[in-house]
Amino acid sequence: PQDFDYILRRVVDNMVVWQGEHDVIAECIAALVTLSSPTERKSLFIQSGVVPTLGSFQDPSSPFYGLPDQAQMKLAMVIVRVCTAAQDPAGVADRLQALLLPATHQLNTIASDPDSRQLAQQPDTMLRVTHSCQVLNGAFRASTSATAGIILELAGPALPAAIQLLRLYN
Repeated sequence: PQDFDYILRRVVDNMVVWQGEHDVIAECIAALVTLSSPTERKSLFIQSGVVPTLGSFQDPSSPFYGLPDQAQMKLAMVIVRVCTAAQDPAGVADRLQALLLPATHQLNTIASDPDSRQLAQQPDTMLRVTHSCQVLNGAFRASTSATAGIILELAGPALPAAIQLLRLYN
C-alpha cells in the first residue's frame, strides 16, 4: 500500500509539474489507467486520497484545469473506475456527483443563457463545452452495471443542454 501510494502521488505530482507537456500528460494518464485497472488497486486508489485532487480538473483554480480533451476524458474514466471501490453506495454516488455536477452545471448554465447562441461562439465557452462533454463521455465510457444508473441520473438532465450546444457547432 505504501509503495502504491508513493507511485500514485508521483504520477499526480508529475501531472502538475509537466502540465504543459501533452505527451507527458498522456503518459501520466496512461499510468493512472493502469494503476486503476485491477480491482484490488481501486481501494488503494481511494485510500490514497488523490481522487478529489484528480477530480478537481474542472475547477479553474486547479493545476489540472485545461488538460487536453483526451486527458480529461480518460481522467474521468479513471475516477469512475475507482469509484466502484467505495464500499458503500453513498460513497460511490458522492464521488460520481463530485465529478459530474461541475460538467452538468456548466452545460446547463451555458445552454440556458438567453444569449447562448452568441456565448457558445466565444473560444472560452467552446472550451468549457468541449471539456464538459469530455467528462460526460469519459464517465459513460467507464460506466459499469454498478455505476450506470447513478451516472445517468446525475448526467441525464444535462444531455439536452449538451445536444443543444453541440448543434450550434455543426
